[in-house]
Amino acid sequence: MSASSNAPNISRRIYGPTSLFSARSPSALSPAVSARTWRVRLTSSSVLSPPTLILLSLIPPTRVALVLPAPLLTAPVRLALVLLALVLLALVLLALVLLALVRLALALLALVPRLMDQPPDALSAALASHLTGWPGLAAAGVVACDRSGDHPRTQVLATAGPLADRFDWASVTKLLVCLASLVALEEGSVTLDDAAGPPGSTLAHLLAHASGLPFQGDRPIARPETNRIYSNTGIEIAAAHLEARVGMSFGDYLSAGVLEPLGMRGTVLKGSPAHGASSPLEDLLLLASEMLAPSLVSAETMQRAATVKWPGLAGVLPGFGRQTPCDWGLGPEIRGHKTPHWTGQSNSPATFGHFGQSGSLLWVDPTADLALVALCSTPFGPWAKEAWPALSDAVLARGAVLDRDGMEPHRP
Repeated sequence: MSASSNAPNISRRIYGPTSLFSARSPSALSPAVSARTWRVRLTSSSVLSPPTLILLSLIPPTRVALVLPAPLLTAPVRLALVLLALVLLALVLLALVLLALVRLALALLALVPRLMDQPPDALSAALASHLTGWPGLAAAGVVACDRSGDHPRTQVLATAGPLADRFDWASVTKLLVCLASLVALEEGSVTLDDAAGPPGSTLAHLLAHASGLPFQGDRPIARPETNRIYSNTGIEIAAAHLEARVGMSFGDYLSAGVLEPLGMRGTVLKGSPAHGASSPLEDLLLLASEMLAPSLVSAETMQRAATVKWPGLAGVLPGFGRQTPCDWGLGPEIRGHKTPHWTGQSNSPATFGHFGQSGSLLWVDPTADLALVALCSTPFGPWAKEAWPALSDAVLARGAVLDRDGMEPHRP
């Protein structure tokens, strides 16, 4: 396309899109041009903005033919404009690359917590496989502790079954009384030697089922420290003693001192502090994590609770018959060498925890640095005597070989 005869100072031509001009039709620019191409004539006095010149110098021919005077676009100027355009284009591309990298980094950061929460396949599969043989609805989870650093770190290694469905704890509730008593002990509200219960009994006797009180009832059937008599009443009196010392209801103290700090927002206590709690599996995992690596009390205080009180006392372990000795701590039952037992044959004698008639259990094995929790909609029965030890052994067999390096804390 060439310049017209009445514009002799025109010697150079470049092209650009019609959108750079305000004309609505080809005739507005020149009646001599076709409908497909517009010709724009400029003299040496015409002024185009630098961005327009840049775009006109780069964009290939479309529908507009723009003819510029030679003085406006010399070779050095054109080269400079092309270089400037390339620099701007490179900056735009760099910005797009940086934006993509930022988005990728944010996506990875959002994905990391989910990846860390993924349970090891073998352990998760083992839990699910065992729970399929349990009657009714069931859920279970495993917590591990890594003590290689300056501070112990816990993590939920595996879960199976519903996390958010509510289950009754039954006697696993007694562990809440234990933990609340330990918190009160460290803050100086109570001592283990406080007189509580029948004559000669202390708070420690009540928590360790060595007060002489029967399973239910406030009349003692033995002297303190002579028999291990499992007693709901003893735990209820312990909670009442704590209530009197702190000046608030046991439920309120439990919420403020234990449940809220641990993030156990789904745990509800209705009725007896010996067996009235319920929660989803998520909350019971938080309790297991606390008992495995305590944060509310010192490790030394938790160890006191998990140490046998009045060794050698014989007694009846509900559902498993008479045991000699029937070891117990300040709330948790201690496995020792009881047989038969609801934990596995692989559990160490130091294993402590509790089970409930609702089909619930929680044990902590400090030797393996593992904890197991389980909840079920079917009450304790012959099925549990077979299912619980089998599950415990499976967890210990698989949990013992897991690499715990790089575990992150599992805290609310």
